[in-house]
Amino acid sequence: MSPSLNRDHLKPIQDAQIAPDAVNIAALIKEQGHYIGDVTVSNLQRPEMGGSAGSLGFQASVNEGKGYEIRDFFIRFESMGEKAFKSYDFAGQFRTHQILADTIVPVPPVLYLDPDGSTLGTPGFIMEKLEGEVPSDVYQTGVLGEASSEEQRKMVFGVVETLANVHSLDWKALGFEFLQPEDLRGETWFDHELNRIWENICWGCPERIPQAEPIYRWLLDNQPRDEEIVLNHGDANYTNFMFRDNNLIAALDWEFACLGPREFDLAFVLVVSGVLTIGQTAPPGFPTPEEIKAEYQLISGYQLCNWEYYCKKAYFSVAQRLWMGIRFFPPEKRIELDVRPNYCIDRILGREPIAI
Repeated sequence: MSPSLNRDHLKPIQDAQIAPDAVNIAALIKEQGHYIGDVTVSNLQRPEMGGSAGSLGFQASVNEGKGYEIRDFFIRFESMGEKAFKSYDFAGQFRTHQILADTIVPVPPVLYLDPDGSTLGTPGFIMEKLEGEVPSDVYQTGVLGEASSEEQRKMVFGVVETLANVHSLDWKALGFEFLQPEDLRGETWFDHELNRIWENICWGCPERIPQAEPIYRWLLDNQPRDEEIVLNHGDANYTNFMFRDNNLIAALDWEFACLGPREFDLAFVLVVSGVLTIGQTAPPGFPTPEEIKAEYQLISGYQLCNWEYYCKKAYFSVAQRLWMGIRFFPPEKRIELDVRPNYCIDRILGREPIAI
């Protein structure tokens, strides 16, 4: 039987991350200038999910002129130890949250940014901590896995609607052109995104180059042209959405936000869901891939196209992210974990059908 997903798969990545300490976090909050007296940070806790950038929930005792109160916060930071990816743009993530806060797309409010790590000791930002639940492994446990059939359908379609809303935004009017770098490596958004994936592979797991390079070249050479460009979440999987009372309340983790065809985001949802639940059967109430695509088209009024290509691109992106995480495990464990990236590669190369 294929190994099932469990939260222990994140521990090697999280254990390698070195976080800012409570004193430095308190200093960043105090720098904002609207707190009286000392700021004390306590109860730092790593979330159960999340594994690329570092994350901590914490409490802070602050005084805004009405006496001290305890508030809950959340911090995202670049590890001061080993990193899962070559580079992070925390200023870009912070700006993305700020822009989206005034749109139909729900995001946690961001508060304080340290773009160069001068206070925290590493780049990062602090946001409000929302009260809600994040899905774990989709089909077995957690808020989505344990919901009723009707609730599961509602929650999954909530993700679909949120992505349709992201894609409907006027990204130029909102100021998202900063996601299209001035030093664009190639003529299209796909050139840039594929090159970013390729650079991470070459930097973090060069032993994968012989397996990855033919796929990378094929995706570059066969990309669709003249596609509509929209804002993409870039890491649209169920674990990056928060729910309360079975209602979607926030889209999380915008570190891979990019500009490109909307098909990629939707394909990514379905690819990740399939890869992380290999060998499992979806519960009766869980929408099928065809139902999810149909719902997206109904909400957005858009007809999905070039679907197979975008699925292959999503499989390649997922394989790369899995490779970047697998390298934190001991060699004897990597062989077992390779089942998931190999699942992706088999579908890119046509050894197995793309059933989404």
